[in-house]
Amino acid sequence: MPESSHPAPGPRRRLRAQPALWTALLAAAVRSAAVADGLANNPLVQLPDLDADIYLRWAKEIAAGDVLGRGGSVDGAPFLFNPLYAYLLAPLAAVFGDAMLVPGLCLNVAFGVAATWFSARAAERWAGPVAGWIAGVAVACSAVLVHLDAHLAVSELAAMLVAGSCWSMSPGPDGRAERGHGPVATGLWLGIGAIARPVTQLVLPFAAWLAARRAEPGRKLRAAGVVVAVFFATAVPTFTRNLVVAGEPVLWTAAGGINLHLGNNPDGWKYRGMLSSHFRFAPETMHGDAMLFVRQATGKWPTSTEVGKYFTDLAVRQALADPVPAAMHLVGKARWFFGPVEIPSSSSLPQDQSFQPWLRLAFVPTWVVAALAGGAAFLLRRRTDLLLGAGALVLAHLAVLTLIFPLSHYRSPAVPAMAVLGAAGVAAAVSAWRGRRERAPAVTL
Repeated sequence: MPESSHPAPGPRRRLRAQPALWTALLAAAVRSAAVADGLANNPLVQLPDLDADIYLRWAKEIAAGDVLGRGGSVDGAPFLFNPLYAYLLAPLAAVFGDAMLVPGLCLNVAFGVAATWFSARAAERWAGPVAGWIAGVAVACSAVLVHLDAHLAVSELAAMLVAGSCWSMSPGPDGRAERGHGPVATGLWLGIGAIARPVTQLVLPFAAWLAARRAEPGRKLRAAGVVVAVFFATAVPTFTRNLVVAGEPVLWTAAGGINLHLGNNPDGWKYRGMLSSHFRFAPETMHGDAMLFVRQATGKWPTSTEVGKYFTDLAVRQALADPVPAAMHLVGKARWFFGPVEIPSSSSLPQDQSFQPWLRLAFVPTWVVAALAGGAAFLLRRRTDLLLGAGALVLAHLAVLTLIFPLSHYRSPAVPAMAVLGAAGVAAAVSAWRGRRERAPAVTL
């Protein structure tokens, strides 16, 4: 046998070298156990309310034929809530009707499995198998993602889209994009992600920059333009629906100003929470209250866009009038993004753990993943490709949640990007440590 040839790896070795496969199976097992435990023991899972109830009703209305939301709970208004999740649930509503809760939770499990696979593969492509295992386990056993999977919440869908975005931007063996990982794929993943959460648009310039870096000379501008064009193309259906049906040129929500006000006003500064004296903080109630408040303040019935603009202007005016507490509140929210507490809104992790002991199988807290990501951003500060990919996704979530509020279900979609970035940092540290050991002189006793 020539010296340069090596025997092919055996089946067991090939399986061990597939972190994405094994961690995806782990994600399926952990999430299935948590969902089954919730359906059996947690009344908050058995009787969905708040966001879960909204999506159940909306999906049933779509399945019943109100595809454009001209009536029902949407009632011809612009989409105030992420429409993607409702339309993905609609086929289940058409098949299972009132019994769609279990199939809906199974769909969440599928999103979690996919998020784990994409995260592990992205980390492996950026930093090797060790990083793939670390990122895969971090997402598979993420305490917050597994917790929210037991509720009909958009969090895991958003996390999967973040993970897919990381995967689409990850490099091939030669550092360039491969099929399925180029500008078209990146624009598509980020564009669909923007429909699920208004965060990924902040990643767009970084993704375009990354595509340009990897493109051949003479094609750099074209590559960046493809990312941008595909990103905006994904918004066409939702934008067109809102313009034609509701008469408002918005994407999927006119509630951005309301959320900005909720996260930045004197009541929030005082009580360090997401609240306002102008309306009740509930998924649907706050929009009706906010519209009535603007009606009283302006003397006319506002559109949803005008309500959002009113509260955006109010938040800015209040911050400029009292800049010190406003700035300190922003600093606090940035710190809470990396903090150990999962700030609840529609569901509470400690409360659900009292009903569902199997939730403790998910042992990876978000703050650990966030801390690893922060350390990796410094350690790998020269890895421009990684920082423009996974790093930009983490930065976008940090920026948005500093402006709004790092609630548990707002922060959780960042977990895959933080896991990929943090895993790359750990892998680099392990590699450096091994290198130092190999270079150390042998000691003869």
